[in-house]
Amino acid sequence: LTWARPSQNIEIRLRGAQAVGASGAVVADVPELALSLSGSALLAGKLAPRALSVFGASLVVLRNEDGKFELGLPKGENSSAQVLLPLLGDLLAPPGAARSLSYLTRLNVVDADLVIDDKRTGVVWEAPKTDITFIRSEDGIRGSATLETRLDGRAATLNVDGVYRSGEQKLALNIGFLDIRPRVLASLSPRYAALSALDLPLSGTLTLNMDIAGGLETAAFNLSGGAGRLAVPNMDG
Repeated sequence: LTWARPSQNIEIRLRGAQAVGASGAVVADVPELALSLSGSALLAGKLAPRALSVFGASLVVLRNEDGKFELGLPKGENSSAQVLLPLLGDLLAPPGAARSLSYLTRLNVVDADLVIDDKRTGVVWEAPKTDITFIRSEDGIRGSATLETRLDGRAATLNVDGVYRSGEQKLALNIGFLDIRPRVLASLSPRYAALSALDLPLSGTLTLNMDIAGGLETAAFNLSGGAGRLAVPNMDG
């Protein structure tokens, strides 16, 4: 038992946990898991988690060649992502339903190893230290994430806030970044080659609106730049 701050709730923390399927086989190894119980479920005579925290998970976010996004599983057996995928589904279920996990209102993914695999551009992003929070809202899920990665040998942090509206299957993302040099991104894919001309630090936000079934709908930037160099192509001849 632990006393969780800042929520001021008592948590049950499990280390070296395993998820077992209906056949009795182990389907996932979870390094560490913490849960707090739902008071409303207890009053109804049920033992159900209100919030869950999964520590040290491995996740893969895929962008397919048609632009659609999906949450995949990393290579290897017994991935802790096998636990996270159904938990995200339970967050979309109405609270207070027959299943115990339908009382779940908050899911925290702490210190995760995140890989973003963009099949459309051939770019693979790795963020080995990622914290994500999903909270059930009236019309879907609200989430926030902090991703720590490295670009050209330098540490880079991205802050992401998002809203997924389950009825409309729409996803809105707001991505904030600080002092990222576009020149570094040019080496990731031929599609980004034009960015090699921008050798200056950029900070700002990127806003994306997506349809889960149809891909990206709109994108907007709000940028500010620091001192640097802009390489203008030779226009002679």
